[in-house]
Amino acid sequence: MSLSERAKNIISFLNGFRKFIIMLVLVLVGIVFRVTDFISGAEMVDLLKHTAVAFMAANGVEHMMKATQEWVKGKIQKEIKEAKDD
Repeated sequence: MSLSERAKNIISFLNGFRKFIIMLVLVLVGIVFRVTDFISGAEMVDLLKHTAVAFMAANGVEHMMKATQEWVKGKIQKEIKEAKDD
């Protein structure tokens, strides 16, 4: 495996975890803010709650986009096949 293929694999892996990495960073920032008393416990709970909701919403939208893209691609391929048969 060449270096460029390894780099592509690493980038692909990180791209798959980009939402998780961002969520992890936000949680760590919230913990640091709480430990240093920049935010109260209630504010930390709100931060974590909103972070989790945003993570789930982003996942949902990504899956809906992927399903819609596959449906459209299948529909176009079906129409192309039907046009060739005529």
